[in-house]
Amino acid sequence: MRSQLNGDVYEPFGDKAARATQHGMKMMTDDPASALARHVCRTGYADLPASTVESARRDLLDTFGCMLGGSGSPGIGELFAVVSRWGGLAESRVLLRGVSLPSPQAALLNASMGHALDFDDTFDTGGSIHPGVSY
Repeated sequence: MRSQLNGDVYEPFGDKAARATQHGMKMMTDDPASALARHVCRTGYADLPASTVESARRDLLDTFGCMLGGSGSPGIGELFAVVSRWGGLAESRVLLRGVSLPSPQAALLNASMGHALDFDDTFDTGGSIHPGVSY
C-alpha cells in the first residue's frame, strides 16, 4: 500500500510486507481491518459520492448539536474541573470550552457532552446510521 499524505509517500508496512509476500508468507495485517484501512488510505475526497458527503455533513452537524445541548448538562462542569487538573500536553481542543487538553481528556469531555442528553444516536431517516459521537 502506498498513499500520498501531505506530499510524502506513506508505506505503513514498508519492505516487511513485500518480503513476506515474496516468501509466500501471509502477514498478520492481511485481515478485514487492514483491507479497510488500505481502501480508506486510497480514497480521496473526489472519490466520494455527493450523497456520502452530504450525509457526513448532516451527521457532523447532528453531533455538534448534541454536543452543544449537552455542554451544560449536569456533571459536565465537574468532569471538566477534574480532567483539567490531570496535566499533560495540551494537544487537542475541547469544543465549546475554548481550551486544549491532552487528547484522552479532550476526547472524554467532547464525547461526554455529545452523549449527555442521549440524542446522538436518534437521527435516522430511511436507514441512515451514523456513529454518533465518535470521539
